[in-house]
Amino acid sequence: MSNTRKVVGCLLIALAPLACGGGVSSSGSGGAAAGSTGTGGTTGGGGATGTGGSSSGGVSAQQWHPIDIALGGTSTSQEQDSLSATFTGPSGQTLKVPGFFDGPAGWKVRFSPPVIGAWTYLSSSSVSGLSGKTGSVQCVANTNPLVHGKVVVDATSPHYFRYEDGTQYILMGFEADWLGLMDFGDTSIGKAKSLIDIYASNGFNEVLMNVFAYDTGWENGTTSTYDFGPPKSFPWKGSNASPDFTQMNPDFFANFDRVVQYLLDKGVVAHIMFKVYNKSVTWPSDASAGDNLYFTYVTARYQAYPNILWDFSKESNNEPDTAYKTGRIALIRSTDAYHHPISTHTDTGYYSSSASNLDFRTDQNQSDFYSTIISHRNANNWPVLNSEFNYQIGNDGGKTYTYAADTLSVFADAVEIALAGGHFGYYYTYHAWDVVRYAEVPSGIGAYKNLYGLLSSTAWSRLSPSDSLINNAGTGRHCLANPGAEYVAYLGGAGSLSLNVTQVPAGSKLNGTWLNLITGQTQAISALSNGQASLTNPWSDPAILHLLP
Repeated sequence: MSNTRKVVGCLLIALAPLACGGGVSSSGSGGAAAGSTGTGGTTGGGGATGTGGSSSGGVSAQQWHPIDIALGGTSTSQEQDSLSATFTGPSGQTLKVPGFFDGPAGWKVRFSPPVIGAWTYLSSSSVSGLSGKTGSVQCVANTNPLVHGKVVVDATSPHYFRYEDGTQYILMGFEADWLGLMDFGDTSIGKAKSLIDIYASNGFNEVLMNVFAYDTGWENGTTSTYDFGPPKSFPWKGSNASPDFTQMNPDFFANFDRVVQYLLDKGVVAHIMFKVYNKSVTWPSDASAGDNLYFTYVTARYQAYPNILWDFSKESNNEPDTAYKTGRIALIRSTDAYHHPISTHTDTGYYSSSASNLDFRTDQNQSDFYSTIISHRNANNWPVLNSEFNYQIGNDGGKTYTYAADTLSVFADAVEIALAGGHFGYYYTYHAWDVVRYAEVPSGIGAYKNLYGLLSSTAWSRLSPSDSLINNAGTGRHCLANPGAEYVAYLGGAGSLSLNVTQVPAGSKLNGTWLNLITGQTQAISALSNGQASLTNPWSDPAILHLLP
């Protein structure tokens, strides 16, 4: 995937009277000079440049691209102060978007227009002088072909996702917990970009990442130049040993902004996990004022990005208080004006008792991959993501965690999940946790690119697990199908299978091509007619046959 965008970072709009030479009109005090370049950029004399485009007589923003509207002001208590802006769109639709305090930069509202046309806004705040500010944003067409709006659960096929513009979204994730925690002091975020480029160029379109994690028990302390735990910055003032939960740390989040923006530029979704229970973090007390500030701040700061999936916590099963989890999920949902899907990681009991609070499931299941996905699809009408099914050993044969498997075994597990109609997240031992070899391309990653390319060529959300259509179904032998219209048959190695295509209309033909998932080679087969077809994998490698009329 290539990046067609030339500017990284949200557009920042600093409010000032139009007499200053353009920008957005405002009422009240606390504004700065109009116009800027990028998030946190310097103010200029007219218009604005950034991801939203430019305008000499106002501000334009591309559809689905976030801009920052700077309202100025200060905060005497971040735990008690609040600000929001109500945006009204071209058809009268409204979005009430919460703001966040960005330190010396003052209060901001981050907004991405979901509909092309003219938008106006009106601010409301507990902070003196920040209520009643008004302005307008002209939404123009999105020019990045990798941006399709936010990810939603497909209403017609609820085991699957799609994008806001209707494009199908086949989630293939990569776990990189420390993605936003490596580049403090480097505004070019070179390390994060290296990882994201590896993922995006190989078909991965989601990254699972912690907002904050401190250290791992299995690589405790800074063990090498590639060990980024403990990180150099924190979400709040103070330190992990002595945190000040009453104040968020803008420098920490400025770095996180750059990472999320670059993910958007590359068409990759950020699966943001608010908490993690086994990475030595000193968290605020549950449901305390500091905890409320943290959750609302993160939600307010990142909800305008369309490439967001929320996750209450990694290892959510370690939180014993069900009411607390339910309350945090409700807080995220009520704060998020854009209504991004919400999940929580590996919490089987919570999935069963509180499914109505979540939009999709994020499992850590490490056995019986196919049958478990089928069971979980049957239990709830929502997408099922197995985000932590196995860990791939390093290219040098090393590992950081206590366990790692060979390249082909991990890939075979991923295919089992995909052929059950599930979504998966991939772990590479030197990318997943705090030891991050950010320029290292995992061995065998090209197979995932081949798999994603095949799945992307299908009407994915119309396919259902259909092992009843093949003989001797089981591990390494599966079928996805929309019977009569499309078939995907999988063999994990050399061999043959019999496929029932009796639902193909009489007189119609099915054309098919085998794909070697390891090498990317293809081989067409003779057209098939209605009936029972005998099919042989041309190779000893795992392969998929895709059949269409």
